[in-house]
Amino acid sequence: MCVTSVRSNACLSTVRLDSMSGHFGGSVAALQRADTIDCMRVVHFLRSLSLLNGGPPRSVIDLATALAERGHHIDVLTSYIDELPPSWRGAGTPCVHRIGRESLWSVYCSREERALIRKLIGQASVLHLHECWDPLNLYLARVARASGVPYVVSSRGSLDDWCMRQKRLKKWLYLRIAGTRLLNGAAFVHATASGEAQQSERWYPSGRTEVIPNLINVSRLRSGDHRSLAYTEFGIDPTAEVLLFMGRIDPIKGIDFLLDSMPIIRRTHPRALLVIAGNGTMTSVARVRRSIDRLGIGDCVRMIGFVRGHYKAGLLQCASAFVLPSSHENFGNAIFEAAACGVHCIVTRQVETWRELWAAKVATIVQQDTFEISTAVSHQLSLPADERVSQSTRAKQWTENFLNPEMLAQRYVTAYESARKR
Repeated sequence: MCVTSVRSNACLSTVRLDSMSGHFGGSVAALQRADTIDCMRVVHFLRSLSLLNGGPPRSVIDLATALAERGHHIDVLTSYIDELPPSWRGAGTPCVHRIGRESLWSVYCSREERALIRKLIGQASVLHLHECWDPLNLYLARVARASGVPYVVSSRGSLDDWCMRQKRLKKWLYLRIAGTRLLNGAAFVHATASGEAQQSERWYPSGRTEVIPNLINVSRLRSGDHRSLAYTEFGIDPTAEVLLFMGRIDPIKGIDFLLDSMPIIRRTHPRALLVIAGNGTMTSVARVRRSIDRLGIGDCVRMIGFVRGHYKAGLLQCASAFVLPSSHENFGNAIFEAAACGVHCIVTRQVETWRELWAAKVATIVQQDTFEISTAVSHQLSLPADERVSQSTRAKQWTENFLNPEMLAQRYVTAYESARKR
C-alpha cells in the first residue's frame, strides 16, 4: 500500500513506512506494473474508511483489495485513513491518498490536494464515488468530465424511499441544485439489490443502473473455530442460545423491537441470550441501556461494543440466530457475514435484500413487530438439531456462490469496462 499525504512538502510523491511521518509506503512497483500489464486504473472515493461507520467502508476496502489482487491499479481517495487493513502494505495493493477534511460537508481541498486529484483522475480508467450526498463528489465528477473519464456512483441505499423521507427538504434541494445532474451524468449508478434500484431510479430519470452485490470478504470469518475465544472474552455461557445483533446502535436498526421481544422469548427459552455487538452515539447507547433496565432484561442482554477479527468470527460461529429488525437496510453486510458462517437470519422486509435471502431459504422475513420477531426467534430456537445443521449447510453453500469473489470482481470489472465504452 502507499499513502500519499499532500499536506507534507512531498505533495505528489509516495513514501515508505516511516515512524516519524506516520505515512505508509507505497508501491512504485504497483505504478510500474500498471504500465506493463493489461489492467484498469480505478480511483475510489469515500470520505471515511473507518469500519466504525458500518458497511460502506468494509465494502470499499474489500472491493479495492479484490481488484488489486487481480492486477488492477487501485487508488483510494479518503479523508480518514486510520482504519486500513494490515494487508494493504507493499507492492500491488491499493494506494491510499488523504484529501479534504473528515467532516462530510467539507468541500475544502488544498491546492496540492486538488493537483493530486486532477493527476489521479486524469490517469484513471474510471472514477467510483461511494456516497450520494458528499458535496466533494461534485468536484471530483467535474474533474472526471473535464478529463474524459467516466464516473460511477454507488447510492448505498441513500435514495431509497425510507431514506428520502428523512430530512426530505434538504435532500430534495440538493438533488434539484446538483445531485440529479451528478447521477444522470454517471456512466451508471450502482445498486446492490434490485429493491434498491427500483426505489432509487426515480431520482435520476435519465441515468442507468447496474445491480451488483457488495463484494465482501467472508473467508476471514470462516478460517478456524473461534467460538471459545468469544465465550471467554465476552463471558458467554457455552450452553446459552445466543441471539446476535450486530450493527450500529441506532434507532434505524429497530433494536427496540428486539429488546421488547426478549421477555416473550425468555418464557419458552430461558437460556436465550441477546448479544448486542456494535457502537453508537452516547445518546443511542444510553437509550438502549434505559430500555434494558425498564424491561428488566439485564440478565439476558449483553452489550459488548464494536468487534472485529477473530472476536467477530467467534460471535457469529456461536450464534443460534442473527436478528436485524431494521427500519431500513440497504445490502446488510452483517446479514451475509452471518449466513456465511451458517447462522440463520431473521430480518425485516425493510432490508432491501430480503427477496434474495428469502428465496435462498437462509432467512426468516418478518414485519417490524415485537410479536412477529419473538415468534420467529422462538420457532428458530425450537428447531431440532438436524434441521439447524441443514439450515447452516444451506446458508454456507448459498453465500459461497452468491458472494463468490471471482465472479463479483469480474462483474465490477465488466461494468467499469462498459462505462469506458459509453
